[in-house]
Amino acid sequence: MRAATRRGLVDELGEHATAATPEDAARAADLVVASISFAAHQTLPAGALAGKTVRDTMNFHPDRDAPPPAELVVGTATETELVQRHLAGSRVVKVFNTIYYTH
Repeated sequence: MRAATRRGLVDELGEHATAATPEDAARAADLVVASISFAAHQTLPAGALAGKTVRDTMNFHPDRDAPPPAELVVGTATETELVQRHLAGSRVVKVFNTIYYTH
């Protein structure tokens, strides 16, 4: 049976799983991969991620992340530079980037 709640999933997985807030998970993590929509990057817990290397898999998608930040429109910053600005105490590295096949 598939768990309908986070608590149910943790209970189903047993001793190998725990539930935590994003901040708690960030503090405890040895490896951090940020895989959220670009529009939500400012919700990443900057304090908890300070001193860590954050792997950034985010890409701006107009249908999901609009309106775009002005820096992206005029080309003065990339998505990852904006993530790095938010996570000033972390080292942000772009990974698993994609480009649409027609480009």
